[in-house]
Amino acid sequence: MSYHLTVKDIEDQTGLNYHYILKCVKEMPETFEKHAERGGNNSLLFNNNVISIFDTIKQLRDDNRSMSSIKKIFLKSGINRIKPSETTIKTGENPTSTDSNQTISIHEWKKDLQEAHFKYDQLKDELLEAKLNFEHLKSNMRLLTGGKDVEEVKKEEQEQKLKRVELLTQLESIEGHFFKKKVRIRLLSELKALG
Repeated sequence: MSYHLTVKDIEDQTGLNYHYILKCVKEMPETFEKHAERGGNNSLLFNNNVISIFDTIKQLRDDNRSMSSIKKIFLKSGINRIKPSETTIKTGENPTSTDSNQTISIHEWKKDLQEAHFKYDQLKDELLEAKLNFEHLKSNMRLLTGGKDVEEVKKEEQEQKLKRVELLTQLESIEGHFFKKKVRIRLLSELKALG
């Protein structure tokens, strides 16, 4: 296999800039180890198979993917294990439109989309479960309060306290008056009814 493409050649064919190509080689050595070697004067030389890899990187970068996410995609999808026969470019063929490159990219995007849908469905189920739990707690709280809202219960408690105070003051005012026995008995029965 001939290693004759320089970084400048890759830059011309893919549209990626020189420094980004070097960054890719540095960040993803497992992807490029079979497709690159050092030449004279320690220059970096590539074989023809690397064009489709850099085209895929360019597509991912154009989709605003970071270097770390591109690296993960390459590791997951096995792009770094492409056989040379799958990616060799015939003379006269446009390297940016190779079928293997598009198949790899579409397959990876489809996989990412399926994972996102799965996570969305999980979160949707969790939200539904949380809503059901909230409704269950709310109904249990209404059972405790006799089907009334919290504000209604607080208002009723306040009214009962005021009524108790009023009844106690009336009882204290008639204390010592023997002829008001019926009023006293009525006030005591009302006080007992309040609890």
